[in-house]
Amino acid sequence: MRLQRAVLESAEDWAVVLAAFHEYQRHPVKPALVERFVTEWRQRIAVKCAPQESENGPATESWTHRLIDAQRNPGSHQDAFIEHAEVWLECCQRHVAFFQKNWRSLALLTRHLQHAETQARCPMFHSQVLVPALSISDNMQKSIGNALLSLGDKLNHIEVQPVWQQHLHTLIPTPGGSGSNYRDSALWMKALSSDFLF
Repeated sequence: MRLQRAVLESAEDWAVVLAAFHEYQRHPVKPALVERFVTEWRQRIAVKCAPQESENGPATESWTHRLIDAQRNPGSHQDAFIEHAEVWLECCQRHVAFFQKNWRSLALLTRHLQHAETQARCPMFHSQVLVPALSISDNMQKSIGNALLSLGDKLNHIEVQPVWQQHLHTLIPTPGGSGSNYRDSALWMKALSSDFLF
């Protein structure tokens, strides 16, 4: 009951839910049930952290899944998360279609990896690209931030800047599609000229 209550009432507080899972695992009763609960919860979290247009589709290869695993079992899954993130970022950089499909998830990751830096040095990139890309709750923001912080120096292996440098220009809306209102295109162009990207 405590496990179900944690999942229902505090689903976006990863620390609370994972503590409930660990407590339940101490009792050797129905371990398969715990794994089923974990899998279902991870999937719900991944969907909430997915771009709106893919919310109805399976989020099977989300970096969020791997980050939850890294927080649940740091010793065996932190390196797996870093490796997955590096491959995912390489796909974003090498394939523009993959980037365009996943840029909102990349923005969410960037927001948490370099929040203070990008907000201070590149306010337009931060406010025009990173913040509006994907809206999630404060609890979810905190959970992602804490999970990434727990990785410590391993985060140094995750390089998001080259991806933005190469492909951000592909997201700029066409001025002709907005009539005589060029404001949005101009703001995106200003974000493109950010110091973060050069």
